[in-house]
Amino acid sequence: SSCSLTGRTNFKTFTLESFVMTDQCEHVLAETCVAQNGEYFEIRIAQSTVYNVTSRSFALRYNDLTIHGYPGLLLEVNKQRVLQFPVIFVDGSFITRVGFKVYVQLHGVSVTMTYDSSGNIDLHIPDTLVQEICGMCAEKHVCRGGGAYSTYLNTSIHILP
Repeated sequence: SSCSLTGRTNFKTFTLESFVMTDQCEHVLAETCVAQNGEYFEIRIAQSTVYNVTSRSFALRYNDLTIHGYPGLLLEVNKQRVLQFPVIFVDGSFITRVGFKVYVQLHGVSVTMTYDSSGNIDLHIPDTLVQEICGMCAEKHVCRGGGAYSTYLNTSIHILP
């Protein structure tokens, strides 16, 4: 199953429902509702529109790993800027970059996310996990407030105000 956020506001859920996301709050794109076998992931997104240009960032947590993605394909893993690809983790998860796209593969939960230079996000999960996912992708929308400067996404690099 896949879920996507494209352009400034176009959003499509795992069930292919489409809607327009116009607010600038921090959203839970997808998360494990209940950790299975100790495996847990969460992806949050925030966006900001200035002068008709939308910038988007994401924060992904997977067990003890935190990945932040910012406009311009800037990435941080556990607060360390990523300068070379691929990044391979002990459990087999990895991050790689091909052209203007970054691919994040979470091995233990079989989740793949792509993030491109335009801020488009595609999330792919096995069909067997769809019922265990909460957040916008699962039509269980959660707005956590705080906008682009929330503490969860806040590091040394910010989305434009």
